[in-house]
Amino acid sequence: DHRDLHSFPTRRSSDLAHLNAFMFPNLLQITFEEQSLYDILKRNYQLHIHHVCQKVLTQKLNGAYAQQLFQEDEATALVMENISYDDREIPLEYTISYINGELYSLNYYVT
Repeated sequence: DHRDLHSFPTRRSSDLAHLNAFMFPNLLQITFEEQSLYDILKRNYQLHIHHVCQKVLTQKLNGAYAQQLFQEDEATALVMENISYDDREIPLEYTISYINGELYSLNYYVT
């Protein structure tokens, strides 16, 4: 959640999730401290994430993001853009994650 970007001295990543407010009434009134977004979508809206399309790239960051992730004025971050779909191929969520590659690694297993 980008609103809490300044509340941690060092972060491994920062995530921005975008959802259609018309599809998820009252979602902003739910706290995500003890439950994940996917758990809430399943329980409160009877939606299941069927699959996710992911794009991975690098991007130059400056300002608050560079400071929080790298403690630098400018840095290059790993960026993951995800689009989550339900069983009917309807996009439910678009997420952008900015990742400090020095503190975080990705492991993929393809079957």
